[in-house]
Amino acid sequence: MGAAFPAPLFSSILTSELSPAKKRQYVVNFIPQLIAVALPLTLGSGASQLTTAIADYSGLGIAFLAAVVLGKILAVSLSLSAGFLGGNVFPFIFLGGTSGILVHSIIPDIP
Repeated sequence: MGAAFPAPLFSSILTSELSPAKKRQYVVNFIPQLIAVALPLTLGSGASQLTTAIADYSGLGIAFLAAVVLGKILAVSLSLSAGFLGGNVFPFIFLGGTSGILVHSIIPDIP
């Protein structure tokens, strides 16, 4: 059922009488939600998630940290381009911190 759920939702949105901008907003909003389900560290502004990433970075793994960084970049860029309100300072702080943890995980000599 999980894979079939979005199809009726998208077909009803795309065939409705909404403006093209609203249709785009609905579809673009769905992608960050999927990213958040797959990578919970990408949820929210990133302030509390950065604390988790710092505390547990050795157990997260390089591939997961890379996926979180790329997922957060995609989610923030889609959200901002669709016109959603919200700041971009804390998400970028999270991206910088998580990217630093990723680089340190790959090259431990870098503090």
